[in-house]
Amino acid sequence: MIHSFDRLIPLDVWHGMKPLRWVFIVTSLLCGQQVSARECPAPPVAKADHALCLARQYAEKRTPPSWELEYRLKDEGSYWFVHYVPKASIGRPDAAVDLRIDKSSGQVTFVRGYR
Repeated sequence: MIHSFDRLIPLDVWHGMKPLRWVFIVTSLLCGQQVSARECPAPPVAKADHALCLARQYAEKRTPPSWELEYRLKDEGSYWFVHYVPKASIGRPDAAVDLRIDKSSGQVTFVRGYR
């Protein structure tokens, strides 16, 4: 049995899995497309779905949270006001964030955070 230092699977096993290799390659390409599908459309931000996409993108900018978030959107004339809070802490003012999203430019502005 020949092992390669840069592979976790022995070479003879890898070569015997020829049909499964294609399944693995195609699956990894499809999963990569799903991750890039999180990009939001270009401004102007006319609909609540677009504002929600920008708010999620802002909330998950550094690292996605390990808990599910509850989003509330409000149309305020020239901008969207977004309030999000972890679902586990609904009803308590801690761990909430308020954002303002400009409708014309799509710029997300942090308004305040509660802890």
